[in-house]
Amino acid sequence: MMKKLIYLFVAVFALSSCMKDPDIWDSSVKELAGDWFVRTYSADGDLVEDYKKLYTYNTADDNGEMWVNLKGVIKLGSTTKVNSSGMTFSGDDVYSISDGEVFNGKGVSKTGNTTDSIYMQVVKEGTTYVVSGHRKTGFPEDNY
Repeated sequence: MMKKLIYLFVAVFALSSCMKDPDIWDSSVKELAGDWFVRTYSADGDLVEDYKKLYTYNTADDNGEMWVNLKGVIKLGSTTKVNSSGMTFSGDDVYSISDGEVFNGKGVSKTGNTTDSIYMQVVKEGTTYVVSGHRKTGFPEDNY
């Protein structure tokens, strides 16, 4: 019996000593990162494309830049500089993005839930587009 207890003690000690607490960190763009449902408008305000998914997320370097990725008419895939405290972003990478901003609690989902909203102007090949919408809530009934 004593031999079994020793083996059990050694096994528990060996397994627990190998476990390491993971490093937990927050992205420098966590407040602006997310999945969004956005509409694309011309500079004149005409609807160019109805709701599409927009993704905003940190770069691998996590250096105060974020990816802005939209599959739609303008096929946006670009990095932008971020001011996380001011909830703003802009930059000239593949496309020119200006006046980008996230508004906490100012968006309304498809079913009326309060969520964050996003706005930006994008210049692609000399044409200015306005992209705006709201953060995905995670509720299936709010999807487009």
